[in-house]
Amino acid sequence: MSFASNQLQVLPGRLLPDKNSVELLDLTSNFILEFPEQLVNKLTKLKKYAIIFCSVFSATKMCVSLSRLLFRRNSIQRLGRFSLSGLTDLESLDLHDNRVEHLAADAFRDLQRLKSLDLSLNVVGDVGDALEPLSSLMRLNLSDNYLTSLPRNAFHSLRRLSTLDVSNNTIVEVGRAFVDMPELKYLDLSHNHLPEVKEGAFKALPELISLHLDHNSIVELQSDSFQDLGSLEQIVLTKNGIPEIKRETFRDLPSLEVIKLDDNLIKALDSRYVPYEVVYFSRRRCLKFTTSASSGLSWTYIP
Repeated sequence: MSFASNQLQVLPGRLLPDKNSVELLDLTSNFILEFPEQLVNKLTKLKKYAIIFCSVFSATKMCVSLSRLLFRRNSIQRLGRFSLSGLTDLESLDLHDNRVEHLAADAFRDLQRLKSLDLSLNVVGDVGDALEPLSSLMRLNLSDNYLTSLPRNAFHSLRRLSTLDVSNNTIVEVGRAFVDMPELKYLDLSHNHLPEVKEGAFKALPELISLHLDHNSIVELQSDSFQDLGSLEQIVLTKNGIPEIKRETFRDLPSLEVIKLDDNLIKALDSRYVPYEVVYFSRRRCLKFTTSASSGLSWTYIP
């Protein structure tokens, strides 16, 4: 049932004559300021609830049958202890473009089945222990927030996570944040303030396929910056300040196919220091190193 774009300020009960049959409720683009808790909680079969482009300031306890909940583009500032309590069937939670600043330690305590969480474009400065209960989570979007660091074991309980986006923050340190994440495949750390990639920063990510570190402030890559990433196929290092590639920086990466290093400060590359047939992309051409070439270099223009 959709009430989208109707300038509603409240949701009158008379608009929902058969409350036991409603499975979808869409309140997109209205003027609702307060979550209609009592009314929505009577919708016992509700599976998807969307309240987008409204001005809801808080998320409060709601019906427990939901599997998908969209609160995009509202004014929610805080996720408290009981905001999402009882939503044991919830699999997708979208809070994109709100004003969420604080995540209570047990805000997600009942969401053991949650698979997708979007907290992008908020003002979150620290995730603390809030993510710990999300043992089924597979996709996490924390982009466009105010994160400055990722503490050790920040995501250690998210053992099923396959996609993590923390781009467009102000992160200067990742430490050993990515520990015990055996299923992580895609990691986006682009558009942050990382000055370097320390030794072992991404160690023990056996399934990682794609790593984005572009648009940072990286001026140094350690010899073991990408240690033990046996499944890694792509590293994006575009738009940094990297002056050189150290010996063995890309060693022991048997699946590596693409490294993007355009817009850095590299003046020379030694083909002995890169894997066989690794590809370097620049704006209009591809520089390909092969150990069999006499000079070690050959150019191929990209159409």
